[in-house]
Amino acid sequence: MTDTAAYLVAIGATFVLNVPFGYWREGVRKFSPQWFLAVHAAARLVIALRLALGLPFRWKILPFFVAAYFGGQFAGSWLRSSCTTFQTSRTSRPATTASASARATSCARAATA
Repeated sequence: MTDTAAYLVAIGATFVLNVPFGYWREGVRKFSPQWFLAVHAAARLVIALRLALGLPFRWKILPFFVAAYFGGQFAGSWLRSSCTTFQTSRTSRPATTASASARATSCARAATA
């Protein structure tokens, strides 16, 4: 695997790895011990992944890792708040559009994951 491909895999894995942590972070009180764990636990896994792939530290790649890290946190947070909002609004009126039905399916999958 070339260095570029390995970095792309590591950056993509960083994003995907942070989605569940962002989902968890959205459900706990800000600055609580669980919040700090949800924010920082994935960093150790990302570093271990980078070392397992044999990727050296490079300053010019760091912004991509940071963007993927916080992007995954944001995506997980958005998923949880979106599903919570949808589930509370679903009780007041039935889903009538295809996008609402698709969101219900994705929220149901996220709740079981």
